[in-house]
Amino acid sequence: MSRGGFTLFELLVALAMSVLIAGVLGASLYTAFHAQARVDRVVNANVGIDAALDSLCADLGDVVPPHSGTGNTLAGPFQGNNQSLSFYACGLEPGAVVQGNMRLIQIGVAPAPGGGGLQLVRQVTTNLLATVAATPTPAVLCNHVTSFRISYFDGTNWDESWDSMQTQPANALPLAVRLTLVVTPAPGVPPIEEQRLVPLACAQPMQGLNLP
Repeated sequence: MSRGGFTLFELLVALAMSVLIAGVLGASLYTAFHAQARVDRVVNANVGIDAALDSLCADLGDVVPPHSGTGNTLAGPFQGNNQSLSFYACGLEPGAVVQGNMRLIQIGVAPAPGGGGLQLVRQVTTNLLATVAATPTPAVLCNHVTSFRISYFDGTNWDESWDSMQTQPANALPLAVRLTLVVTPAPGVPPIEEQRLVPLACAQPMQGLNLP
C-alpha cells in the first residue's frame, strides 16, 4: 500500500539541503558584490589620479619665465622640492572671484582630516596685485595619497629640487618636470602608481649645456 506525504526525516534532509544551497548562493553573491565594490574603488581611484595629474599638467603647460627682484609683481620664482612646487602661470582660473591673466599656483601634499592619510592639494592666488595678501583655500585634487614625488630635469640629470633664483643662468626653468603619484584606494588594495612627464615650453638650457 502506498503512503502519502513525507516522513520527518525526509523533511529534515530537504530542509538541510535547502539551507546548504542558500548558503552557497549567499556566499557567491557576497563574493561577487565584494569583488564589484573592489573594482569600483580601483576604477574610481584611477579616474581620480588621471584627473589630478591632468590638472597639474595643464598648470605646468601655462608656466611663465620666472623673475626675481623688485618690480616683478605679476611673476616670480619657480621653486620646488620633491613634494611641493610653487610657480607663476598665465591664463584664467575657473571659478575664481577675482580674475587676472596671471596666477600663482602652489601644489603639494597635506594630511587629510581625521588622520586619513595624505591629500594632493592645489591652491591658486589670482589677485596678485592685492594690497593685503590673502591665503587661498586649498583644493583637494586626490585623496588616499601614499606618496607624491616631483623631479626636475636640467638637461642632464633629474634633480629633487629647483630654485630659479639660484640657477645659472638666472631665472631658468627646468626643461621638464616629472610627476609621480601613488594612491592606495582602500586597505588591502594594491597601490596604484601613475607618472607624467611635462616639458616646459619656456625653459632654457642650463649654463654649460649644448642643447639644440
